[in-house]
Amino acid sequence: GDLREALNREAYKQASNKDFRPPNTDPLPPFRHNPLHDVESMWWLCTWAILYFVPSKSPGHVYVENYWKAFTNDQFARQQCISGYRGFLDITTHLSKTASLISPIESWRQKLNTLYTDCYTAHDNSPTPSARICVDDETIRLSHECGKQRLEELKSASEAITGDFVTVAEKYHQSDRNVPSMKTRSREFDIVLPVRNTRGNGTTPSK
Repeated sequence: GDLREALNREAYKQASNKDFRPPNTDPLPPFRHNPLHDVESMWWLCTWAILYFVPSKSPGHVYVENYWKAFTNDQFARQQCISGYRGFLDITTHLSKTASLISPIESWRQKLNTLYTDCYTAHDNSPTPSARICVDDETIRLSHECGKQRLEELKSASEAITGDFVTVAEKYHQSDRNVPSMKTRSREFDIVLPVRNTRGNGTTPSK
């Protein structure tokens, strides 16, 4: 089926499969929410979708490697994906069938980083900075406006995509396990979307 059918099938499968849920590991650090996190979560979901669904006849190893680069426990790799100048483009250059989806997501990424930077700059320049980053109403409006526009662009672009798709997990198990870059790996394909650390607690500043 097409990409949209694959997305619907996978969403149903994951919702009904208890084994899909990530096992409990070490407790997560305290999470301090700000309104930009909601929009960033949508960005990560779109990034996950274009990396997780693979054209059925494409070589699998490049898709597997780039999926793992974005969705592993490597905080630096995730940070580069959302914040780095080349991070997102480096893990999506292999996409061909879904290449039309890359530009809207990259444009969205750039806008999110601009909004985050503006918030940090205002915080750092404040004579009485608060303990956490403040996101003003105008920034929230701009983030929602940008997100809505990018989602509409992605919807329009996805409607023109045809062909059969499988999940990256299925492609991994179908691929030649003698490929060196895949043979040495044995990782789960379940993910937990990145959670940023927060400023003020002695850890890496979050967005």
